[in-house]
Amino acid sequence: MQDQKPIVLEDYRDISKLDLNSFPCAGQFSVRWADDMVELTDERLSLRVRFPWWSRQDVEQAIQSPSGPPVGEVDEPFDDEEQGWRILVWQHAGMVGIMVGADNTFTTWFRVPLERYLAGWMALAVSG
Repeated sequence: MQDQKPIVLEDYRDISKLDLNSFPCAGQFSVRWADDMVELTDERLSLRVRFPWWSRQDVEQAIQSPSGPPVGEVDEPFDDEEQGWRILVWQHAGMVGIMVGADNTFTTWFRVPLERYLAGWMALAVSG
């Protein structure tokens, strides 16, 4: 995805102030393995977001855990951060918001219908 103005969040709880409907919708969203890394993709949006620090074992544990694929709520998003990379994932009103960047500056953001997001992760578990 190109030409997105960075969003700066001083506190992840500030996502409640964002209009998720203004985020580009990844209607062709899928989750796949690419070079032994998990990759979130949408061809229409030219979107490719990788989880650079997740092993196959990490992914299997996340998918099989009672909480399921990585997603949180507006007041407590899934938040993963490693060496200059950060992702926030939350659900609200049947959509999943995803923001990727570094520290508190997010350069890529989009939304996915919740059912499609969960189905993408489950398909990865089956294909694993």
